[in-house]
Amino acid sequence: MPPVGTLSRLSGRNGANMSSSSCGCCWRTPKLGIGTPPGLAPGEQLLKSGGANLWRGPVAVGGRLYLTNRQLIFQPHRINLYRQGCAYLLAEIEAVLIKRTLGFIPNGLQIKLSDARQLRLVVFDRGDWMNQILSARK
Repeated sequence: MPPVGTLSRLSGRNGANMSSSSCGCCWRTPKLGIGTPPGLAPGEQLLKSGGANLWRGPVAVGGRLYLTNRQLIFQPHRINLYRQGCAYLLAEIEAVLIKRTLGFIPNGLQIKLSDARQLRLVVFDRGDWMNQILSARK
């Protein structure tokens, strides 16, 4: 499988092309069925999926979070202003921390990546997401 930064060369299911963005890990959301993660490689298995918000600066972008045996994928809803999805190889994930959204709501996850980037997510059942991500990394 190519590195996640090359997702722009992959096609989604049914040949839906994903155009890349400047960061190399994002793509425009293709028109896929509900619950369908974009561009899974042969042998890649979906382990968990659910609704999530990904913080991009001060904006929480709504969408779906997918965990496979190889990567963590965020696919925004098509109605968002920010419609670029992101995917990160599990090998890039160094730490998964439980956080509070806005300092007091117990539904946040912070994911630290090997290149010093950090993802802030809002998910339901954050403890299960954290355990599943850490288990899939092994």
